[in-house]
Amino acid sequence: MFSPFVHIPSPAFLRPIRNVMAVVPLAFGAFGFWRHHAGAALDGPPASPVIGTVAYVFAAAMLGVLFLFRRLRASRPVAERPVYSLIGYAQAEAAALFGAIVLFLSGDPGPWLVGIVVLFASWILMPVDPESV
Repeated sequence: MFSPFVHIPSPAFLRPIRNVMAVVPLAFGAFGFWRHHAGAALDGPPASPVIGTVAYVFAAAMLGVLFLFRRLRASRPVAERPVYSLIGYAQAEAAALFGAIVLFLSGDPGPWLVGIVVLFASWILMPVDPESV
């Protein structure tokens, strides 16, 4: 239930948050890409190839959850919609960060790129403006 005592972020407040949430997976992925191509190996056993598959499945699941939250967001009052947008951004960021971890461990950029696509898709699926559905 919506509480009037909870601070609902405005679109002007959400835009910089959304941009900062994109910087972290981009920077971590860029570092993983650089580390892999610079030849700096991690000490320990190589990453399992299963982790890449798990990252793809996780990114697809987060995209499905974004579509679910988009429908849920549309059914809520206008005042509550920015909260659902912020939750959607966080879910998409999780997919991008997991892909960046896979890139860092295995050198495979595929899961990271798919996570970044999910992250930017969240910007379209979960608009900052509460009036748009």
